[in-house]
Amino acid sequence: GARKRIGRAKMLRVCVPRWVRGCALARVPAHTEPQAGLGALAVAVLGRRWAANQSDASAKVEVIPGLGLEAFAQSGKRVSHPRGSRGRHHKQGRRWKEKIFNNNRTRYEFNKAKEYDVVEALQHVRSNKWTKFDESLDILFRLRIDTRHADQMVRGMYLPPNGLGGNVKRKVAVFIDPEDPLAEEARAAGAELVGGGDLIRDLSALKKIKNAMDYAIATPDMMPKIAPLARRLAPHKLMPNPKFGTVTNDVLGALKLAFQGNFQFKSCKQGQVQMPLGRLSMSDQELMENLMAAFEVVTRHRPEKVKKGYFKAVSISSTMGQGVLLDWKLLDRGLLQRPADEVAALAEKEAAEAAAAAQRQAEKDAAAAARAAEKAEALKEQARKKAEEDAALGSGAAWHAAADASRSNADTAPGANQPVSVEQQNS
Repeated sequence: GARKRIGRAKMLRVCVPRWVRGCALARVPAHTEPQAGLGALAVAVLGRRWAANQSDASAKVEVIPGLGLEAFAQSGKRVSHPRGSRGRHHKQGRRWKEKIFNNNRTRYEFNKAKEYDVVEALQHVRSNKWTKFDESLDILFRLRIDTRHADQMVRGMYLPPNGLGGNVKRKVAVFIDPEDPLAEEARAAGAELVGGGDLIRDLSALKKIKNAMDYAIATPDMMPKIAPLARRLAPHKLMPNPKFGTVTNDVLGALKLAFQGNFQFKSCKQGQVQMPLGRLSMSDQELMENLMAAFEVVTRHRPEKVKKGYFKAVSISSTMGQGVLLDWKLLDRGLLQRPADEVAALAEKEAAEAAAAAQRQAEKDAAAAARAAEKAEALKEQARKKAEEDAALGSGAAWHAAADASRSNADTAPGANQPVSVEQQNS
């Protein structure tokens, strides 16, 4: 509606701070000169309003600095915002606008198709970091398995030897008989939800049970009572399972493992397994030990029907960073860094491939140049033939013009239209 009311006046849409409700509009009349001052480019701070800003305007307006209005007033042209300063959501746009240096973050580039050893991959991940918070490091295994068959599912528990960095914040629920003395010990050890039948009824009444807890431990005598919750706990990997050590009488030991970062993994429909390794604030040695432990756990849970080619690809990535491929064959040999002789052989191979690619490109360029030359010669020959045809047509046209002229002269000669007698025709 505002655009229709303003008519053909030039419009400027500005993303305003959070304390302004809505999006402010500024009107620049067509007859206003660029040097008329900032009054024509002012932005109303009164919410969903637009200011006419004529010579006798009395509306209270204020220029919001940092939006490029000053440069707009000087040049008379619209100044484009930096990339990312106008995000999809209001908070994102406000964040990028107030922290302009985020727009100039460096984008680290590397060969994404190459498989690196663990040492090089960690260097690329750390160089690729651009955020300020302590990012987590994850590993992704792409496995050659058919998840449609139950005997090819890969699942298990993974305990990082060096932890996941800092204290693992988890909402642990312990299903245990309230009269058991271990219940109070579990609550003192850090379990947030401890109980039996009452706890099960409370969880059943929740709309989203996954928001109430992140980890579940149960004693064997409580498993029949938890059965009604199985359909809601299993999709979120919260159902206690004796294979994972979450159904046990040693509740305190299971709690200790839970707070150390004990992670339950399961292959997804695409045949991938993802698990955390820690945080980037940890040392390279700690992260490498966690990575090798994760690789060994996934290798140990290989299905019996999968004989060769278990791993398709292995990659690591930070929370906001790009993925870096790992050479899983080195991990299978227990190597974290590529040997010197293999590094030299790989460098020689890459150089040979680069030379071959350069040669192929040179051949393509030469062929393209030859085709361009042939096309130019063909065009030149076509132009020559057309010129000859035009010349021939020109001479023919001149001859016909002369013949027409002589015929017209003969028709206009004296006695040309007089009747001819029979004797004259016979003679």
